[in-house]
Amino acid sequence: MSVNYFAYGANLDCRAMLGRCPNAQVLDRASLADHRVVSMREGWLSITPAEGEQTEGLLWKLREEHLVALDLYEEVDQGLYVHETRRVDPQQGDPIDALVYVGANSGPGLLHAEYAERVAAAARRELGEAAASRIEALSEAWSSNDH
Repeated sequence: MSVNYFAYGANLDCRAMLGRCPNAQVLDRASLADHRVVSMREGWLSITPAEGEQTEGLLWKLREEHLVALDLYEEVDQGLYVHETRRVDPQQGDPIDALVYVGANSGPGLLHAEYAERVAAAARRELGEAAASRIEALSEAWSSNDH
């Protein structure tokens, strides 16, 4: 059985994602309407409803065993993230339901600097400058506190 999965954070990094989920497939770039990315108190990304906003990401095709690996990575058993289903819009094709990991809290928080750099770089490669800038903006206060 395959599962559609919408990635908006660390799993935008295709090389890292394939390390966690060998043979997973990127289907397309996609967007999630009426949501925005936020920083959780723990310093990781999540999404939250936000009318009129849009979250960009990648739509992956996963197998059941990939979900086991992602649940470990996303610390589902520890309560960091939960599974939810959202309707996403692929660049090509009709809207589709996809699994998404949503943080147990929506902050406010500041992204860990190294994590923000990795995710912004992946977003820049896969989605473009605007998506990367949104992630970098969530880490600016964190970065300025490091100096």
